Amino acid sequence: MYKVSLHNHTNLSDGKDEMETLIIEAINRGFTHFGITDHVCTYNYENHSLKPEKYNEYVDKINEYKEKYKDKIEIFAGIESERYGKSGYLMSDISGIRDRLDYVVGSVHLTNANGIMEPVDELCSTFRKSLKRSYDNDARKFVMDYYENYYNNLCELKPEVAGHIDLIKKNNIDGIFFDEESKWYKDLVSDVLDKIKEIDAVLELNTGGGYKHGVRSLYPSNEIIKMANDKGIKFTMSSDTHNLEMLDLLYNLGISRLKAAGVKKLYTFSNKEKGFISFEI
Repeated sequence: MYKVSLHNHTNLSDGKDEMETLIIEAINRGFTHFGITDHVCTYNYENHSLKPEKYNEYVDKINEYKEKYKDKIEIFAGIESERYGKSGYLMSDISGIRDRLDYVVGSVHLTNANGIMEPVDELCSTFRKSLKRSYDNDARKFVMDYYENYYNNLCELKPEVAGHIDLIKKNNIDGIFFDEESKWYKDLVSDVLDKIKEIDAVLELNTGGGYKHGVRSLYPSNEIIKMANDKGIKFTMSSDTHNLEMLDLLYNLGISRLKAAGVKKLYTFSNKEKGFISFEI
């Protein structure tokens, strides 16, 4: 069976390790297919994301290592991006390099609340501040805004990989902010899943959240995995690596959760096929 991670970061954005160091360690950990997907230039995180003038240099560097290590591992040139056309919030333009990328990971890390960018992937204390500042302490509004942005991102960007779909649950330990079993929540998720299916994107099982927040922070939740599988959505695996410790942390647990939900196959990009292929798990 292949060992796959299509979503990983280097020190060119918010990762800690140099690209080649990360690739060598991925080889040592037994990965067969591995994507580099640093962040596009991101609002309020400009110092921790790729600079637009460096985009082509970034792809060149990945392609250099793709060739150098081709007999040991398949390396892919990707990027993690987000666009919110409806709300007027656009990330930096990647159209100039889109045809040089193997795929794009589409994710959401911020909401646009009447012009105020509220972070989703931060500490619980920050989440509470955002709730008070922009959502009148109504978590449902925050969640609805998040999934609307995610849906718009899929429509605008049409990514090949859908990243950490339910990141909004990160601080929702024991349901302290909202009920993930409620009908309104599942309806929001279902609409996003339908769009993922429509654009034929691959949904990642992202183990990255487990590094700091434990097994509940694998994305998506068991319930969403089942919902997605019932809709016939394709899955892949992603470590969302930001340091070497994260490379295959909880990887086997992620595979087990997919199997438990009835998922029979995973998908990965293939340099040989120049597209996505499936393999049994």
